Amino acid sequence: MKAEVLIVGSGPTGLMLAGWLIRLGRRPLVIDKKEHANIHETRAIGAQARTLETYEMLGIVDRVLAQGVPTQGLDLLVNQRRVGGIRLGEIGTGLSAYPYLFLMSQEKTEQLLREHYIEHGGQIMLQTELVDLQQNQEGVTVQLRHADGQRESLQVQYICGCDGAKSTVRHALGLDFAGETYAQRFFLADLMGTSKSIKNTIGLWLEHNQLHAVFPLGPGQYRVISVLPPEVAGQADPTFEEVRPQIEQFTDMQIRQVNWFTTYHIHHRVADAFCRGRVFLLGDAGHIHSPVGAQGMNTGLMDASNLGWKLAAVLNGEADERLLASYEPERIAFARLLVRTTDRIFTLMTSRSRVVQLVRNLVLSTLFTVFSWFSSVPRAFFGLISQTRIHYHDSPISRGKAGKVRGGDRLPWISWKEGGSNYDALRSLRPQLQVYGTLSPEIEAFARQHPAFPLTCFPFTPQVERAGFQSGACYFLRPDGYVAYASPQFNQQAFQAFLRDAWGWQVHTATALRGTEEATRD
Repeated sequence: MKAEVLIVGSGPTGLMLAGWLIRLGRRPLVIDKKEHANIHETRAIGAQARTLETYEMLGIVDRVLAQGVPTQGLDLLVNQRRVGGIRLGEIGTGLSAYPYLFLMSQEKTEQLLREHYIEHGGQIMLQTELVDLQQNQEGVTVQLRHADGQRESLQVQYICGCDGAKSTVRHALGLDFAGETYAQRFFLADLMGTSKSIKNTIGLWLEHNQLHAVFPLGPGQYRVISVLPPEVAGQADPTFEEVRPQIEQFTDMQIRQVNWFTTYHIHHRVADAFCRGRVFLLGDAGHIHSPVGAQGMNTGLMDASNLGWKLAAVLNGEADERLLASYEPERIAFARLLVRTTDRIFTLMTSRSRVVQLVRNLVLSTLFTVFSWFSSVPRAFFGLISQTRIHYHDSPISRGKAGKVRGGDRLPWISWKEGGSNYDALRSLRPQLQVYGTLSPEIEAFARQHPAFPLTCFPFTPQVERAGFQSGACYFLRPDGYVAYASPQFNQQAFQAFLRDAWGWQVHTATALRGTEEATRD
């Protein structure tokens, strides 16, 4: 076996990371101790707009959209009465090409990401587990154990732990995983049936002491998540028939068939660090939290998108360790914020206190009413839940501001009347320059001298101005679609100093990176 990056874990996060690396011309190896590639018990079902945008960059979004269901919003029902709704398709219009929450099973997500990785020459070794790792300045030596008990030594440049909440990689690093486990026990059921209230929206059903979230997964298919009732929660192996009465009592569902039923506890934890030397943690290996807002799997996928291009850049000789050092501060800050936020919301939503329940129902009813009054509130909500508002303003590899767009911002999405969007250029998976309006001779000259940084010039339309761009300014984009550098007036010396000092980036001339660009196009 030969590999530059060992990815431990073949779930969505590990496969997303592997896809980025292999598309950028590197050699990852994915291992997993499980016996089969396909999973059947799947808890994650929601893909947010930011995740779909990343799928588009990788060229697989059409495959994804063919496998799931877009849900246009959320309906709140209190004591069987609808009190309001949030229409993501409306409040997200103009902010993303995907102004909705996309529902697709984790099993299908893994299958599509696996196919994408293997189609580009990727390798996955199942029934293979990490036993030990030792790192130094030259790389990492790992000990692997195969299904037959045989051990194998492998030398790699980097290790990425994408191996879930019980991460072997995290344990090998000796990192703490501080947090708590919620007292409540939950159930999850995939059902066939009918509902008059739930069409293409998520239904949130609230009673005095019960909460049911109902997700449409396709014609006649639903997922229901709720807290086990007290009389059942203490049992070792409760059955679906013991919770069926409360589903049919507190919702309008008529159940025909049960496809899957499971119970589980929910945790909220964040690792002390996401990086130790040449070893990184991603996804549930670094952070776990309640399923509020369908953020869990999406956050892991964005960890992978953040780290993948950085590892490739360093391995390609384009940048140095300063670029990799930005992974932890960018992602751990969001993970901590996410855990705090979801914990507060989750505690409020699942409390059995009568007082808290009354306050909760009043607050939610008022919130849904406010959403219909003020346009700015729901658009801010969409940005939050869709992960399109995540920014890296304080990152050591972000700098500058032009108009309202700052270094560290997600690139504002602009669609064109003739078709397409400014995101089309991101499919190159390369760092690039974008200009909106008049192209200055200085930017044009730099791009001509350095074709490794493709340049795209767009018209300065009213929509572009509303999005916050400044006419003629220079915007330098990271491969993951974030603005790294923004300047009202391009100065080659200042730009190259930023790349050198902040990224350790080597600015090559005409023939540089030709091999990796060809690998990316392939």
